[in-house]
Amino acid sequence: MDWKDNFIKFVNKLSKKKGWKCDDMNPYFYQINLLHLSNAKTLREYKQQQKKARQNENRISYTI
Repeated sequence: MDWKDNFIKFVNKLSKKKGWKCDDMNPYFYQINLLHLSNAKTLREYKQQQKKARQNENRISYTI
């Protein structure tokens, strides 16, 4: 198992515990959908990529 499998397992366990469905109301929904596009080798690296992407989105939205 690699880190992606472990992350999905964690999200499934947490979602079941919290009663979240697998839809766009789940806080992890978009992360799981984007996970397969990532080339990160670790969870830490993936989180850093996501943080940079959110910062870039914020910069773009402020310039409009």
